[in-house]
Amino acid sequence: MVWHTPFTRDRECQHALDTVKRALSNAAVVAPLDPKAKYSLCIDGSQHPLGAVLAQVQEKAEKVLGYFSGTLHLVEMRYPSSDRELLGI
Repeated sequence: MVWHTPFTRDRECQHALDTVKRALSNAAVVAPLDPKAKYSLCIDGSQHPLGAVLAQVQEKAEKVLGYFSGTLHLVEMRYPSSDRELLGI
């Protein structure tokens, strides 16, 4: 997608997004919490959105515990990228 290109979310787009969201929140993808395992928090603070994934290493593999997302306020969008990523914490 090119910046400043109009985007219209039609029914096909919405269906694809709903399918991806269901797949990512499926019990086979999202693991239950293990209080004894170490945590991992991956954060991405882009220009507008903010996203994070909380995970743990369980059975020698990284398992997702949850996905988080949000949008930045106008002032926060001007922060340096490292500061935007700290907002995810």
